[in-house]
Amino acid sequence: SLIWFTITIILLLGVFSVLLSAKIMAQRRAEAALRQRNRELSLLNRVIAASAAEVETEALLATVCRKLAETFRLPQVAAAMLNEEKTQAVVVAEYLAEGRPSGLHAIIPVPGNPSFEYLMTHKKPLAIADAQHDPLLAPVHDLMHQRGTVSLLLLPLLVEGEVVGSIGLDATEPRPFSADEIELAQRVAEAVSGALARTRLTETHRLLMQAINQSVDTIAITDTEGHITYINPAFERTTGYTRQEALGENLIDLLKSGAHDREFYRHIVDTLRRGQTWQGRVVNRKKDGTRYTDDVIVSPVFNERGEITHYISIQRDISRLIELEEQFHQAQKMEAIGQLTAGIAHDFNNLLTTINGFAELLRFQLAPTDPSVEMVDKIIQAGEQAARLISQLLAFSRKQVIRPRPVNLNQVILGMQGLLHSTLGRPDISLKIHLADDLWPIKADPTQLEQVILNLASNARDALPNGGSVTITTQNMVVDKHLNGHTIKMLPGQYVCLRVEDDGIGMPEDVRAHIFEPFFTTKEVGKGTGLGLASVYGIVRQAGGYIEVETAEGQGSTFTVYWPVIERAVQPAARPTREPGRETILLVEDDASVRGLIKRYLEEQGYHLLIASNGTEALQLAQQYSSPIHLLLTDVVMPEVNGLALADRLIAMYPGMKVIFMSGYPREEVLAPGRWRGTYEFLSKPVSPSTLSKRVRAILDGQRPAQPSPDGLNGNSAIRQQ
Repeated sequence: SLIWFTITIILLLGVFSVLLSAKIMAQRRAEAALRQRNRELSLLNRVIAASAAEVETEALLATVCRKLAETFRLPQVAAAMLNEEKTQAVVVAEYLAEGRPSGLHAIIPVPGNPSFEYLMTHKKPLAIADAQHDPLLAPVHDLMHQRGTVSLLLLPLLVEGEVVGSIGLDATEPRPFSADEIELAQRVAEAVSGALARTRLTETHRLLMQAINQSVDTIAITDTEGHITYINPAFERTTGYTRQEALGENLIDLLKSGAHDREFYRHIVDTLRRGQTWQGRVVNRKKDGTRYTDDVIVSPVFNERGEITHYISIQRDISRLIELEEQFHQAQKMEAIGQLTAGIAHDFNNLLTTINGFAELLRFQLAPTDPSVEMVDKIIQAGEQAARLISQLLAFSRKQVIRPRPVNLNQVILGMQGLLHSTLGRPDISLKIHLADDLWPIKADPTQLEQVILNLASNARDALPNGGSVTITTQNMVVDKHLNGHTIKMLPGQYVCLRVEDDGIGMPEDVRAHIFEPFFTTKEVGKGTGLGLASVYGIVRQAGGYIEVETAEGQGSTFTVYWPVIERAVQPAARPTREPGRETILLVEDDASVRGLIKRYLEEQGYHLLIASNGTEALQLAQQYSSPIHLLLTDVVMPEVNGLALADRLIAMYPGMKVIFMSGYPREEVLAPGRWRGTYEFLSKPVSPSTLSKRVRAILDGQRPAQPSPDGLNGNSAIRQQ
C-alpha cells in the first residue's frame, strides 16, 4: 500500500507539474500577447498623435517611418507617393539606421512594376521574403541591392478607395513577416491613410476658400429663406456692403433695384425650391444706389439626405460687357448707315448741286424787294439742310473727309452770327455771345466746328419752347490733375472752352444718359433725326477733345466742349485778287443738270467752256481742239473712262493743264493715295456756284485758296501733290 501511495503521490506530482507548466506557458503567452497588444496600441497611438500634430504630408510620413522602424526593429522604412497620373512614385520620407544609404527622392516607375500593380489592384499588403530576386520587384532590384534590402513588406496607402502611395518596411536579413506583424502594419497604414485623407480635405478646403476669396465674381450663400450666411470679398467690393452689413440680410431685398417686378423674383425662388438651378441677368443696386447688371447663377445646396439646406449665388458684373455689346451693335448700325449713305451720296449730292446751284443763281438775279426772294431762300435753306444731313451721315460712317487746320474759335463764331440768329429763328429767344480775349488757337475742321456750334445752338433752341436766352462763351482753360475728372475724365493740358448755355426746360437723368447716342431723340416723329448731339460728340472726341453736359429738369442745360490747344497761332490770310475769267475749261460731267448749272455759271464768269458728258467724249474734244486747255473740271466716277484715267491722258497732251476733280463720293474712296499723282484740287458735291468760282480762279492763278472749305455744304478744296 505504501508503494501504491508512493506511486499515487508521484502521479499527482506529475499532473500538478504538467498543470503548473501549462499555466505558466499560458501566462507567458498572455503576457506576450499583452506586450504585443501594448506595442500595437503604443505604435497606433504614436501614429495617431503624429497624424494630429503634423500638417505636412512629408513630415507625417517621416514620423510614421521612424515609429515603424522602432516597433519592428528594422534598419530602414520608406514612404513613396504616387503622382496624379499614377505613372511614377517618389520616395518622400524615410527612416535609416546609421550608415544606411538613402533612397530619398528616388523615382520608381509604376507602369510595368508588378509590386505597385499588385498594390493598386488588390489594395492590401504585399510581403516579399527575397526582395533582391522576387520577380514582383524586378524593376527595383538595383535599388534593393543598393539599400541592402533582403525582405520587404509593402503597405498601400488608400484615400477614398484609391492607392495614393505606399510604405515599405525593409529587412536587411531574411525575415518572414508574421500575420500579426502584417496586420499591425496594415492598421498603421490605415491610420496614415485616414490622416492623408484629412490632410487632402484640409488642402482642398484651403484651395477652395482661396479661390472663392480671390474670385472676381461675387459669391453669396444664403439659408433656405434667402438670408445671407456668407459673402466673399468680391461681393463687398462690387456692392459696397461690408460683411457685417450683409450677413443676415435677405439677398434679394439687399440688392433689389426696382428694375424687376415681384413675379420675376418669385420665379427665381420657385425654381430653387424645386431643386433646380436658375440662371439669368439681374439688374442689381449697389449700396450707393448705382445700378449694375449681373449674370447670375443660383443653385440649391443639398445635404446627404437630399434635403436643400442652402442656396449659393454666383454673380458676375457684366455692365461693361453690355456697354461694349451696345457699342458693337452701334458700330454695326453705323456701318450699315455708311454703306447706305455711300451708295446714295453721289446721286443725292448731284441733285443737291443742281437744286442749290440754280436756286443761288436765281437768288442773285432777283431784286431784294422781289416777293419770290423768300421762297428761293427757303429752297436754299432746305438744300443746305439736306447737304448737312448727308455730311453728318458720312461723318458717322467715317466716310467724310476731315481736314483739320489751325483756326481761331472766336473768328468762327463771329463769322456765324447771322447763321446763329437764323438758326434760333424766334424773337422770344435772345442770343448772347461772350468771347475771351487772346483765345488760343485750336486745330479743327472749320466745317465740323461750325456743325458743332450749330447743333448745340439748335439743341438749346429746342429746349426753349417758351422763349429764353442762349449764351455762347469761349475761354482758355488749363486742366491739371486737381481739376481732372469733375464729371468727365480729361488728360491734363491746355484747352479752349466752348460753352453753350440755355435757361430752358433742362433734362432728367434718364434722358441725359442717352443724349449722345445716334438716333436718340425726344422730339416728335419728323422733327428730329437724333444725329445732332451724336454728331457733336463724335467730332469732339475724334479731335481729341471732351464734352460734358450739366442739366436738371427746369434748370436749363450747359454743354461745355474742351478743344485741345495747338502751338501755332492763326494768321489771317490775304484774299487773292480775282480777275475775270478768260481761260478755256474742259468740263466733263455725266449728270446733265449739274453739267448745265456749271456751264451756265462759268460762262457768266467769262470762261470758255468745252462740254463733254463722259471721258470718251472729252478725249475726242481735246484731240480736236487746237488751242490750249487750261483746266480740266471733271467728275471722278464715270462709265468707260473715269476722271482719273481721263486726267492722265489729257495731262500728256496738255502738260500745263490744271485739274479739279468733283465727286459726290467721299474723297478717300475715289482718290485714295497712289491712284493719281498729279497736282489737283478736289471739290465735294454739292458745291455752290460761288465756291466753284473761287476754286477755279485760285487754281488757274496757281494759288492755294485763302480759306478752303472742308467737305460739306460749300465744297472742299485742297491743292496738293500726291
